[in-house]
Amino acid sequence: VSTAATTASTEASSVNIEESSASTAASSVNIVVSSASIAVSWVSTAATTESTAASLENIVESSESTAAMKENTAEMMASTVASLANTLVSSASKPVSSVSTLVNLGNMQETREKTLEMTESTPAMPASTAPA
Repeated sequence: VSTAATTASTEASSVNIEESSASTAASSVNIVVSSASIAVSWVSTAATTESTAASLENIVESSESTAAMKENTAEMMASTVASLANTLVSSASKPVSSVSTLVNLGNMQETREKTLEMTESTPAMPASTAPA
């Protein structure tokens, strides 16, 4: 009876060991699956990080481009202001030039009138003394 009980106990232990081994194998499969899932998650995280870095780089490039455009706009505005100032100076000098021309014309008219007065006030030479 004792041998039969020992055999039955041994068989029961063998069944328990087999069940435990099966459970351990299932746990090992679960660990492998979990590890694969974690690896996929890390790959996804790395891709997201790379994408974020690319986005940040694009933002920096866009900011630099915007700064360059602002600088170009400022230079164009300065050039426009300088051009307007030159136009104003040129426009301002035209009336001065016109006034100067008018003064010169007035002086010439005055000289002409004085010349006429002198010519009219000079007595005519008698015909007999006129050179032949």
